[in-house]
Amino acid sequence: MVSKTLSEIRPGKDLWKIKARATRLWDAILLGNGEQLSLDMILIDLIAFFLFSVYKLLMMMNNQGTMMHGVINKAYIEKFKPLVEEGSVYITANVRVTPAAQKYRQVENDKVLNFLPITTPKKVKDTEDIPKYSFKFFSTYMLSKRVDMDMYLSEIHIEKHLKGTLEDQMQYNRRTLEQLNLILFDTSNQDKIFTVQSTIDAINTRFGWYYISCNRGDCNKQLEKKFDHYYCSKCDKRAEPKARYKIKLEISDPTAAATCVLFDQEAQMVTNESADSMIDHDSKELPKPIQKICGQSLIFQFRLTEYNLTSFRPDYTVSRVFFPKEKSNSRIDMENIIKVTLLDYN
Repeated sequence: MVSKTLSEIRPGKDLWKIKARATRLWDAILLGNGEQLSLDMILIDLIAFFLFSVYKLLMMMNNQGTMMHGVINKAYIEKFKPLVEEGSVYITANVRVTPAAQKYRQVENDKVLNFLPITTPKKVKDTEDIPKYSFKFFSTYMLSKRVDMDMYLSEIHIEKHLKGTLEDQMQYNRRTLEQLNLILFDTSNQDKIFTVQSTIDAINTRFGWYYISCNRGDCNKQLEKKFDHYYCSKCDKRAEPKARYKIKLEISDPTAAATCVLFDQEAQMVTNESADSMIDHDSKELPKPIQKICGQSLIFQFRLTEYNLTSFRPDYTVSRVFFPKEKSNSRIDMENIIKVTLLDYN
């Protein structure tokens, strides 16, 4: 059976074979009693081409049907849940397509892909041809136009951890490393979030650069090795392993030096690679995308923890990374072009 694109498959009795990424994965729950109805996903299979309008603050995708809602019904969840991981690419055979509901569609697509008892998902090597995410952004004006429209589900995302523009967030409680290190000894200090611009001098590889975590999309707990399998204490069950970044950086500015830990999401922003894609058990060398971040000057947002305030050690956890404007104007502007956006997963 030859693989088809998501734009080619049609509703009916035919069975299809597709190659796509499970970009989102979630449990569909009946709110009344908490019963799980299905395991749902958003599939994506082609590069999304974007048209960006600065004046309208509107980002639109080409209408090629590259996103589709996928459903694993309740009866098949136990069989397929261990086989499908959020973010991975699969060649999936023997799936059936049905028309999408007229209300509350997850994506702008009039078809839904359904798993059957004979469906066979096979995880394959990741590819840059299939994007990891795809969004459609709207201005608040366009948001008002969707009042009382219930065909599509939409998500309002508001930056709430820090107020203001991106420039404000990059400058929020700006300190030098020397000033930040002294704050650890200041018992009168009430602030917990600071930003520092510093240079990455080296990677501390004493404890490696990644850890093995639970592969559930909403869990990043480090797994325990149990004989022939991994166990997640948070989920309290056997789990499939997933490599996530945990990079110890040695940083400095003209005033002082410190260390910090860069976890998965922020590390991936800097390396432009997932940790999973760089695992090579036959090599002890630090992957080149990680080596290349040495020498970069970045703006780190640190959140002081109880550990910092009791140990007085300048060993910080990075909660966010910003790229200085002079090095990446377009990247910063595109990431936070508006404070309140309407996100559609298509």
